[in-house]
Amino acid sequence: MKRQLFYKVATQCGSLQTRSMFGGTGIFQNNVMYALIREQSIYLRSHPLVEPKLAELACEKFKHIKKSSVATVNYYDITELVEEQSDLAVELVKLAIEGAKQDDEAKRCKSKRRLRDLPNMQLTTERMMKKAGIENVDTFLEKGASYAFARICEIYGRDIDMRLLWKLAGAVDGIHWELIQEPKRQQLLQECRHFGFVALQ
Repeated sequence: MKRQLFYKVATQCGSLQTRSMFGGTGIFQNNVMYALIREQSIYLRSHPLVEPKLAELACEKFKHIKKSSVATVNYYDITELVEEQSDLAVELVKLAIEGAKQDDEAKRCKSKRRLRDLPNMQLTTERMMKKAGIENVDTFLEKGASYAFARICEIYGRDIDMRLLWKLAGAVDGIHWELIQEPKRQQLLQECRHFGFVALQ
């Protein structure tokens, strides 16, 4: 019964698809999940677009109980709102769908970025980094500029222009390399010494 009530609300916001998720049924639009139906409860995916309203309504978060732990995920119980079939439920579902789509698009954009697309970077730098084992943007951001520079020095020699280190740091911070201030530069040099790949005075 509750499932049918939710479908009535959700179809006002467009077509939907379903898939087994978290021991229940995930509700999708264009392959992006925005709601979950589980054990007679209906949960809506959170996003900054919709979370303030969900918090104001004191909706509880969904808890996924595992064998040895309980995982709280960003889905909020809106069962009572759906049962009332209120306009508010439709509004919340629309916001959740839009938020889920924004999250999905942001994720896709991030995964498609290339090293050469970052600030201060170019094809030559990208090739150097890949040869040094930094294959993609995610790895670069995780390891950091000093690690990447030290690895490049290990491969290409220790006479690499120091400006490359500032450029890598700017790429991580999303700024032009000339904006890297002296305290930050000293920190980067210290990190390079820590990695032990370069002999810096």
